[in-house]
Amino acid sequence: MVAGVGLIIVAVMRRAECTNRKDGLLVVSSRGLSVNSEFEHRTVRRCLLRLVLFSATLAWAGCDDPARTGGTGGTSGGAGGAGGAGGIGGIGGAGGATPSGPCEGGGGAGATLGVASHPTEGALHTVVCTAVSYGTNPPSSGTHYPTWAAYKTYAAPVPWGFLVHSLEHGAVEVVYNCPGGCPDEVAAAQAWISALPLDARCGTPPRVILAPDPRLDVRWAAAAWTWTLRACTFDTATFQRFFDDHYDTAPESICGQGADQTASGWCP
Repeated sequence: MVAGVGLIIVAVMRRAECTNRKDGLLVVSSRGLSVNSEFEHRTVRRCLLRLVLFSATLAWAGCDDPARTGGTGGTSGGAGGAGGAGGIGGIGGAGGATPSGPCEGGGGAGATLGVASHPTEGALHTVVCTAVSYGTNPPSSGTHYPTWAAYKTYAAPVPWGFLVHSLEHGAVEVVYNCPGGCPDEVAAAQAWISALPLDARCGTPPRVILAPDPRLDVRWAAAAWTWTLRACTFDTATFQRFFDDHYDTAPESICGQGADQTASGWCP
């Protein structure tokens, strides 16, 4: 592209003959343009036209040169890999997923089941309700909001920016995505949570959250800091084992209750 523009410029300059030459017919200087007596006015007009074309060529070259304009931005990042959360934002409920793989007979790798350990994604704070994304589904660590979600049962989705902060404080979170409804399983999960003993250190009910998550790609899941459990159904024994193994193992062990902003809206 640059080489082609250079050839055009050289050709225009040679044909225009609009340079300051001792034997030339047209003189261009800082004081203006003068016409020698030997040079016809129509030649002047032709020369000036070529100069205009030359200027336009330079302007076009400048606009098309990424070095001058900074180039165009790259393409947006790809979707998250199998089992990942590539597009999970901070606002729960936006852009729901349909459970896939073994849970729905699809066999997709994105619905890998069981317990898994994950590398930490950090624990930075970001502005409340800004977009956040995570490498696991459900999220198990990473950037989150300064406020954490209260340890309780929610009837509506809670943005993961709040939930991940609760994970950092040692919580276990149970989430589900049942497009057709699963009231019996939700009731079983609630009964299990209600039967858990008090937190011995805090003297309070355990730091457990139960909430729907429309972005979950399996029907049921649990998360603790850097750990996830993914399942097709709620099974009390399975979730109890996960709780026993991973409750209160996060970087911070905070007994204090978080916030419930359901009434005012998490991100109005």
